[in-house]
Amino acid sequence: MSEDEDKKEFETEGNFAKKEGFSKPALVAIAIQNCINKMSVEMREGYKTYFLDKQGNAFVKIIPDTRKEFIGSVLGLSALLTSEINRFKEVKDKLKVFHEERKKIREKYIYKEREFVPTLIKDKKGHAVNSQTNNILFKTIIKPDGREWMPEKTDKLPSPTTKIIRNLNESDYKELATIYVIGVWDYEINRYWEEILELCGDWFIELNDLITDKIKNFSGDMTG
Repeated sequence: MSEDEDKKEFETEGNFAKKEGFSKPALVAIAIQNCINKMSVEMREGYKTYFLDKQGNAFVKIIPDTRKEFIGSVLGLSALLTSEINRFKEVKDKLKVFHEERKKIREKYIYKEREFVPTLIKDKKGHAVNSQTNNILFKTIIKPDGREWMPEKTDKLPSPTTKIIRNLNESDYKELATIYVIGVWDYEINRYWEEILELCGDWFIELNDLITDKIKNFSGDMTG
């Protein structure tokens, strides 16, 4: 079937939708408006804020990440238009590139489970230390079969630290220890969402072009 025949076949699908009491153009219109609404606000990361009521009770208020909300709305619109995207090879190819770029960005910033091991061991009780910070030198080893995920900023992740071991009978010595703290991966998390935001902004433009330039039924009757 040619692309023109594909288009003609699609343009008749609105009749089926109306008979079933279902208007896809109307749903697409709502999804597009949702994307525009999410895009029209300041794009910023989410955070928690704390406040006290009149009785002195503390409450947590979560401010949502507007970047994630816009990204989610674009992905929702894209899923809604799956059958339409598949009718046009050039758009389908662009969707493939979109998914490949998402994967690349994720791989660039994803957190991989790791461990920290001391280096330059000099004896059984201590390790060579950095002359400026007086901390044990270490190296990071990524676990081959470890977990991989994109953390949230509130997640506690492992971080190496130098621990002083007090010894009553002999001299104190230092040992490499792992503690779990918030903020270890903050830079990578923020860069990940910033780059995904930009990618989804470009993809939203492509989806708009698909609707306005290629699908006559949608551009002519977006209200169902």
